Amino acid sequence: MSIESSELSLLALVDAYRSRECAALLDKARAEAAAELRQAHAQARASMRRGFAEARERRAARLAAARAELATRERLAEQQRLLTLLDEAWPLLADELSRRWAEPESRSRWVAHTVELARSLLPPGPWRITYAPDWPEAERSSLAATLAGAPAFIADSSHRAGLSIACLASSIDATLEGLFADRAEIGAQLLVELQRQPVPEGVAP
Repeated sequence: MSIESSELSLLALVDAYRSRECAALLDKARAEAAAELRQAHAQARASMRRGFAEARERRAARLAAARAELATRERLAEQQRLLTLLDEAWPLLADELSRRWAEPESRSRWVAHTVELARSLLPPGPWRITYAPDWPEAERSSLAATLAGAPAFIADSSHRAGLSIACLASSIDATLEGLFADRAEIGAQLLVELQRQPVPEGVAP
């Protein structure tokens, strides 16, 4: 074999080796690139899922906050509605009690209940009975006949309705003004009643 032929054979071997090495390197590079691409896709999908989950959480948090704010506003609106109704109820209640005091039958029950309460809580007498000026004298005389001792009857023009019974340092105040003295307690009871009433049609809650 000539030198030229030997050189050509060696060059062919070198080319073949180089081709194999290049192919191996390319295959390795392609595999690594494919692996990196798969990893990048997986990371992108994971990141997207996290993003979606975080977006859902943020949306859920915003919805919860909006619902809470709406509930608070509705509660405040309901409280304001009840307070407005309560402000309107006070004079109506006073007028209704005055009307009942003006009617003989309901006034008689008012007096009887007050006297019964006084008998259970006050000393037997003598009692000092302060009353609204429109209480008829005949009814006062009839009551005096049933009481021990000689009760003192005192008209008080500051009372719109009712009566107050006192003995020593104790008293039962069943005047309209006395009944309204504890506005907190009465107001609480009125609010309970108002909450039970339906909202009329056409009236904003």
